[in-house]
Amino acid sequence: MNPIVLENINHFYDGRQALRDLSVSFAENQCTAILGKSGSGKSTLLQVINGLVKPASGSVTLFGDSYQEDKANVLRQKLGYVIQGNGLFPHLTVEQNISISARIIGYNKAKTAAQVNKLMTLVDLPLSYKGKYPYELSGGEQQRVGLCRALFLDPPVLLMDEPLSALDSVTRLEIQQEIIKLQREAPRTILFVTHDMREAKKLADRILVIDRGSIEQYGAAETVLQHPATAVVKQLFEASLA
Repeated sequence: MNPIVLENINHFYDGRQALRDLSVSFAENQCTAILGKSGSGKSTLLQVINGLVKPASGSVTLFGDSYQEDKANVLRQKLGYVIQGNGLFPHLTVEQNISISARIIGYNKAKTAAQVNKLMTLVDLPLSYKGKYPYELSGGEQQRVGLCRALFLDPPVLLMDEPLSALDSVTRLEIQQEIIKLQREAPRTILFVTHDMREAKKLADRILVIDRGSIEQYGAAETVLQHPATAVVKQLFEASLA
């Protein structure tokens, strides 16, 4: 069973169609890069999957359940979400940011502390940083904290909306390696939006290309990269690698 299935999704922003009769499914434990020009609908797609945006029409199925209001909170616990700029709360410490969802699931202090320690170790964050605040961290360290927070409940799905775009090239490569390590040690379904073709090639099993809210091409990463199906896909790849 595919953990994420979208059927005939339509959505509008201020009269403009952001997603256009979009149907797609994502396989278990596969990493999919979502590519497209600015405004093509990439971020909206993740927001629809995460329940942050309710589509005008169509259906979203997560792990066999329809995304309905009475099930939304339970289903969201199966989704980790990492956004551009990390989205950390500036008034909370690293430990508090990472464990903010502990109350939702009812973790006690010991279990919460153990999970924080495990995740920080996994992404090479010193445990001595637990009492620091976001402003005391580098951009790469903040992004690692955001990744830990998204993984706190050990979700089977991880959604990432251009999480590395604001980082310098060295830090970006380091966190790409962290993502590869995480996927190797604990495979999960990952969807990540990126403008970076090299990043997609390095991380993704599959590539989804969107243009004006519609799917231009979707398939195995190697196939999509070597055989662009449309002029739009070819132009996007050429522009990204220029």
